[in-house]
Order: sequence, then structure tokens, then C-alpha cells
Amino acid sequence: MPEQTHPSLGAPLTEADVLALTGADATAVERHVLSGTEVLSGPEGAVFTVEAGDQPGRSGVWNADEIRLVGPASEPVVALLRWNPWRGEHPPLHFAVRTPQDTLYLGKGYAGQYGRLDGAFIDARIRPLTSLPRVLLDRARPPLPPVELPGLAWLDHVNGDRAKALELFVTAWHPVENPEETLRPEASAPSLPTALRHFYRLAAGRPQVLGRQNHIRPADILRVDDAGEMLILGHENQGGFRWLLRWTLDDSEPDPTVWYDEDGETLVPEAEPLSGFLLQFCLFEAALCSAYRGWAYPMTAAEVAQLTAPLREVPLHPFRPGTRTRFFVAPGLVAAIGDGWENGTFDVTVGATHRQALAPLVDVPVNWSGFDG
Repeated sequence: MPEQTHPSLGAPLTEADVLALTGADATAVERHVLSGTEVLSGPEGAVFTVEAGDQPGRSGVWNADEIRLVGPASEPVVALLRWNPWRGEHPPLHFAVRTPQDTLYLGKGYAGQYGRLDGAFIDARIRPLTSLPRVLLDRARPPLPPVELPGLAWLDHVNGDRAKALELFVTAWHPVENPEETLRPEASAPSLPTALRHFYRLAAGRPQVLGRQNHIRPADILRVDDAGEMLILGHENQGGFRWLLRWTLDDSEPDPTVWYDEDGETLVPEAEPLSGFLLQFCLFEAALCSAYRGWAYPMTAAEVAQLTAPLREVPLHPFRPGTRTRFFVAPGLVAAIGDGWENGTFDVTVGATHRQALAPLVDVPVNWSGFDG
């Protein structure tokens, strides 16, 4: 039997084309349930058709290398998502997008990862075998209306009034999620530095400020180490390192040194005191954990120079002794650039509050590992 030929990327599909990809006619094709997505399957393959659009939390094309399937799904859909193009035990998965004008072919893909909640709800990240070109991406994921992005007023205060800089950044990037928490009495601990008290006030009602990749301990669970000498301020999400402060029953100095502890034996000081460190902590979390992201590693110094040309550097010493991370920003965007594994290379992660904020980087010639712009 001759090998089936598939439509070209971006080609309009008729209903007959879709059925041909499944190898079944209209009476025999199987139709499955997945919220916001039409799923048809047959002996030769399955076709997932998502709706054109750009709305977080719904099925659709997310970027040139990712299609998201979100919502309640039937068991046959979950079984289809187990297809692996390198093993080939099951018929392939095809993807398409329905626009107001046409249904367009997006090529074959596979579930790079997927999770299940309560037995029925899935969140699958589909990897197309071929990256979607910009012209097709713009049809599958039409540009969103412009929004007002968080500005850079905070940047003018970094080396003058860091409490003000932190407040302006946090309040612009992180809306209050739990208003009732802002009304609770402040949690207290003996001799908390002024900068840390201010940080906790800003984090009230904004749980994301305490971190998702790394974490600053909430005030009510701060504790000292076993020797009773250091306050355990925060830690990496898997316990790979932690941050400590010298602790004393006497009045704490207002802006103490933060100590980096990676092996439990050697303490290395962060280059910035607590006031600068807390701002860097928030910038790093914004770069790694925002809804819209880009990442590339390794990058050369020349590539980093091109990437940062449209951005402003944050005037602080490098963050974390192990990576010496620097920060570059634009409205609604933070780029964290740290040392790579090999000498002379760099790891880059970019986070943004809105897809629009990534626009200055769309045409920069970077070999992105992933890019939501």
C-alpha cells in the first residue's frame, strides 16, 4: 500500500482532507471529547483541531513549537496522546487550527508532556514536529489587542531608594490575589531587618512574590539554623541551595549581607545587601515564572549583546555567586542572563507579563530553545 501523503504546512483542509488523515469515512470515524478541540480518529491517524485565538488556560496554539490542549478529555483522547513518533506503535497525531476563514494544517506532533487532574481534566503540551512559521503562527494565534504594560519607573530608584524600587516593581507586576490577606496584622519575628519587613508587607495578598522557582520563607515560619547563628531566609525549590542572614536577638542591622549556602559548609556573600537582593529575587522569579517566556542556552557573548540591545540593564551587582546573573528589562519584561556551563557562554531566561512585551525580541537573531513571542 503506498505511503499516505500529508498536506503541506499551513495548507487549508476540507472535511474530506481531515477524514483522509484518519483513514476513515464519515460513518466510521471516531469522534472524541476534549473541551474546545475537535478530535477525530481512525486506523491511520488522529486529527486535533483547535480554535484560533490566544487565551491562557484554553486549548490553542501557544507558540511556534507548542500547542496546548486544556480541559476535560475522554479516556480515548488520553490514549491517543501516548503516541510517540520515535516508537510509532500507534497511528500519528495531526493538528489543525480553525480560523474564521479556513481550517489550516499544522503538521504532526506529539505530547511533550501532559498532566491529568481529577481523572478527566488534562493539560497537554504538544510539540509540533516542524516549527510553525511566523505567517502561520499569526493566523493560528492572532495578535492580542495592545495593553498597558508595567513601566520602568522603579528602575530610577534602584540606587537611590531601593524600598521604593521594590514597591513599584512588585505592585506593577503582581496584582493582589487575596485582598483579605492585606488586612491581616503583620507577622513578626525577632529583629527582622527593615528591608525584609517591607518585603513581607508587599507580599501580603501576593503569594507569588515569595517565589515559585525559589522561595523566601514566609515570616511566620522563619527559623534559625541548628547552630542558632543564621536565619534561614530562603531556598531553591528542590533544596539545592539556601540563603541565610546573620541572626541576633539585638536590633538587626537594617540592610545586612545575604549569605549563599550551596553545600552546607561554605558561605558566600551575595554581592548585594538584603535590599538589593530582594529586588533581584523578584526579578529572577519574574524571568523564570511569568506566563509568557523565552529561554536559550547556551548563548555566546555576541548573541547576548544583540538580545540586550533594546533593553536596559538593572544597575545592580550580579545575583547568585554560582551564576553571576545580570538583569535587563523593558516595559513588562525581565531578562535574566547568567553564566553557562562552558566558559564564555550564557544562559538566558526571559519573562513577560503579556505576549506584547516580547515584541522587541521577535526579530532578534537568537536560537531560542523556547519563545512565546
